[in-house]
Amino acid sequence: MARSNYVRLLSGVLVTALVAEVLFLRILARAGIYMLNEDSPEIARSAYSALLFLGNVAFNLASIASLALLLAIAVSAARTRSSGAWMLAVALLLPLGAAVAVQALGGSQAASTALLVSVLLALGVVIVVAGGDSFGFGRVALAAFGAAAAMAIVAKFLPIAARVWGTGTGAVDELSAASEAAMFLAPGLVVVAAGLGIHRKALAAAAVATLVAALLGASNASMVPLIATWAFGVTLSLPYPFYVFAAALAAYAVSALVLERRWMILTALAFLLLGHKGLSLTYFNILALDGMALMGLSLSGRVGAAATVKEMTPTALASNRHPKAAL
Repeated sequence: MARSNYVRLLSGVLVTALVAEVLFLRILARAGIYMLNEDSPEIARSAYSALLFLGNVAFNLASIASLALLLAIAVSAARTRSSGAWMLAVALLLPLGAAVAVQALGGSQAASTALLVSVLLALGVVIVVAGGDSFGFGRVALAAFGAAAAMAIVAKFLPIAARVWGTGTGAVDELSAASEAAMFLAPGLVVVAAGLGIHRKALAAAAVATLVAALLGASNASMVPLIATWAFGVTLSLPYPFYVFAAALAAYAVSALVLERRWMILTALAFLLLGHKGLSLTYFNILALDGMALMGLSLSGRVGAAATVKEMTPTALASNRHPKAAL
């Protein structure tokens, strides 16, 4: 099996497990508290427990798959002769080593700090190397996602630093708000960078997302922050109309990517949008890095998903060679 097939296989496993754990663990676990009670039918409670178990299994699988995918991308990049690809490989391997150290040392503060620093470093390298040689919408989209992920990581780290070293928490709320603004506007940049056309079905999906988000905010305002904060770590600190617009933008981007069969970009977008912005878990930090690496490698060169990791390095792009295989 070609190296690119390993990346594609692991991406499929990870996105499947990610969607399952979001639905059955992060969302259902919280919503079930309000949907079920002592008087609920036994079959409903049994189904709820079964789905929670499935969500836990999916979460554990996704945690492992996220590390395996990052390793696969790093190894694939390392086997090329490009200095930029080597830099990318090393940058991706550093968080993997730090993640192993976190587990081996029982989540020590030093190892956790090293993990966060290595992820921040890797995010910067991905923007510079995986973004291609030209400064276009692809690199701008990647920079927006990277800035959002970096600000979210710093916002999560500041309270930890305050407890351990007695430092101030700083502008955590401002960082979280800025992170959400960058993260939820970035799908619009992806639409432009990927050269997605105007699709009526995608516009219909955006209209439905707008309507649903607006109705939820108007009719069940308490449920929105409950799900958003619990499942995704979204603070909703910005004006609510912004999130309605963001839902429409994301719905259009996802629908257009599906219609044009841009699966790797869609997968990368799922990794970036469905992670948890408030929990400083290794899984969510690595997931963001997976999304950044796949997004950069898919968007650079404006060839979408039809390129291997080897062929998407700056050296290959500079030679204007066309990709031969799908990632």
